[in-house]
Amino acid sequence: MTSRDTRTAVVTGAAGFVGTHCARSLATAGWRVVGVDRILPSGGAGGLSLYSSFLQDDLQDRAPLAAMLAQEEPVALIHAAGPASVEASFKSPAVDYHAQTGPLVTVLEALRITGAQTHAVLCSSAAVYGNPVSLPVEECASQNPISPYGFHKAAKEALVREYCDLFGVKASISRIFSVFGPGQRQLAVFDITRRMLAGDFSIFGTGQETRDYLYIDDAADALRTIAEKGAGNGEAINVASGEEMSIRDLAMSIAAILNLPQKAVAVQEGEAKGKPGRWRADTGRLAGLGFTPQVGIDEGLRRTVEWIRGQ
Repeated sequence: MTSRDTRTAVVTGAAGFVGTHCARSLATAGWRVVGVDRILPSGGAGGLSLYSSFLQDDLQDRAPLAAMLAQEEPVALIHAAGPASVEASFKSPAVDYHAQTGPLVTVLEALRITGAQTHAVLCSSAAVYGNPVSLPVEECASQNPISPYGFHKAAKEALVREYCDLFGVKASISRIFSVFGPGQRQLAVFDITRRMLAGDFSIFGTGQETRDYLYIDDAADALRTIAEKGAGNGEAINVASGEEMSIRDLAMSIAAILNLPQKAVAVQEGEAKGKPGRWRADTGRLAGLGFTPQVGIDEGLRRTVEWIRGQ
């Protein structure tokens, strides 16, 4: 059993983009961080420096995690494990479903059988909303997913509420919108920057689609805030900036940072499969916990583009 002098938090998916930044946010705030992932963080031993201990596990069996929870007595657990590709979910929906829900059931079961008083925070997605009827999107808005990925995130949220309501597990749901930053090797910011560096100014979609972008350091701090201050009764909380930006404007900003012609060439008409037309979050609940983003879109893009350019 560990000392209670320092709060302990567990991060699952600790080798991933969101998980790594969550671990850094927690460690910076003075938490003792335990990592869980099927692979070790990149960078060898150096990648493990954020963690007081690390459980290399694929979260298919509840026993290893339950033993770790009993040993570490964590105050919080951020569940960031799971696939992050809408496109892949269309190609292999069954694979995505099992990879999304299986590890979460393992986490919830471990919390249930140990009776741990750990506050779990599920990293869900704005994909559960689909195409919103109105903006900004409030957490009480109807869920109308338009991709297998979105349906499976909604299924994960239902599992969290089940374990909260029926088994007394303490958990909150974070609906993450469009997060970006150094270390992310997919999605719009990364893809557009890489293409522009190669002289290709094409953008997928019409360019008029909008997203609510949040820099990864702010997203990680938001998740930590939810872990520290969330009610833990299965409530959903949007994690976003509350600001809307079109893909075309995003591309223009990236081109300006790269000192390239500020142009963007749309390559299709109509909405992309599984992708919503517009997103802007109501961030009132997150603000009510005392969270305010610290990195604006311009500075966040500059940091990210410079990192991509150095790859």
